[in-house]
Amino acid sequence: MITVFGRLDPSMIAIGAAIGLLWLIALQVLCIVLWLKLRRIFRGKGASDLEAVMAGHGAELDAIHRREHDTKETIARIRAHLDRALSQVNVIRFNPFGAGVAEQSFTVALLDSMGSGVVMTCLQSGDGSSRVYGKPVEQRISAHRLSPEEEKAIDEAMKIR
Repeated sequence: MITVFGRLDPSMIAIGAAIGLLWLIALQVLCIVLWLKLRRIFRGKGASDLEAVMAGHGAELDAIHRREHDTKETIARIRAHLDRALSQVNVIRFNPFGAGVAEQSFTVALLDSMGSGVVMTCLQSGDGSSRVYGKPVEQRISAHRLSPEEEKAIDEAMKIR
């Protein structure tokens, strides 16, 4: 018993009872929080279904991992296709014949990110006739001789990002 100078102090008993009551309330709150968490884990099932619940969570986790793996493979395939897609395009207009003809001739470079594709040139003459030439390009180089305009079109196309 709590005594102050040999006698029982009622205020000390009240303080002890209040501390005990607060402790019980805190424990009750913790129990309710734990019960809510367990209820969420079991999703309405009883404690006897713990093994089934855990197996279900494991199966869901395995499915998520498979979808993640499939997604990563799909992204890798898309990236591989994008490397070969025409992404570097440039047009150069010029006048190859001098005075009297406007800049109606042009060169178009259609390349992928590696500098492979085609360069096409259309030469427009003063009498209205035109000629079109196409040359394959592999890593910025063609097996055919390139004109300065074609080289410029390729160089400028590869600068585009």
